Amino acid sequence: MYSAGVIKNKPFLMIISLSIALAFVLAACGTNSSTNVGSTGTGTTPTASPTVVKGYGASYGCPSDVVNATPPTPNIRVKSGTADTTITAHVGNLIEFDLSSGQRWNGPTSSLGTLQLQVPYGYVWKTGNTTTCVWQFVARNTGQTQVSFTARALCKKGAMCPHYALDLTYNVVVK
Repeated sequence: MYSAGVIKNKPFLMIISLSIALAFVLAACGTNSSTNVGSTGTGTTPTASPTVVKGYGASYGCPSDVVNATPPTPNIRVKSGTADTTITAHVGNLIEFDLSSGQRWNGPTSSLGTLQLQVPYGYVWKTGNTTTCVWQFVARNTGQTQVSFTARALCKKGAMCPHYALDLTYNVVVK
């Protein structure tokens, strides 16, 4: 009688186990928000079709895993060491913000006032020995806006890590 009860409960236990496994599989589905490819629809995609390599951007401190083979050439290139300055642009200019890698960067994820964010944004760009995280904007209208970025320490898992936040703000005037 006891063995008959165990046999009857085995299908029930099997159904429960499969349900739990299915729940874990479905929980792993979804989108990877760090790729930024067409995520907001607020910018335009460059002519080169970017590829995504999971973990690539994070290894350099960039929020996007997009590997962009040939980004458009900007009219104005702004380096991370020139924060708290005013940048003057003209309608139609492509403005690029190059932030040095080695820190975990966060920046705009949508268009800002007179500036239209280009997709992909926050991606890694390597030139020679230099690696940067790149955001590009097109100046669409005359006016003034601020573009802000935040950097935190880029730490390896399990290692000691300093706690700091670096805020960079750029004033952009479009004529």
